[in-house]
Amino acid sequence: WLLALGMLLGRLEVLTVLVLFTRAFWRG
Repeated sequence: WLLALGMLLGRLEVLTVLVLFTRAFWRG
């Protein structure tokens, strides 16, 4: 289950980065 947890955390990190990137893009 550690692998699944790592994958979940990685997905959350990617999602947060994408959200921040899109926000900065729309701001610019």
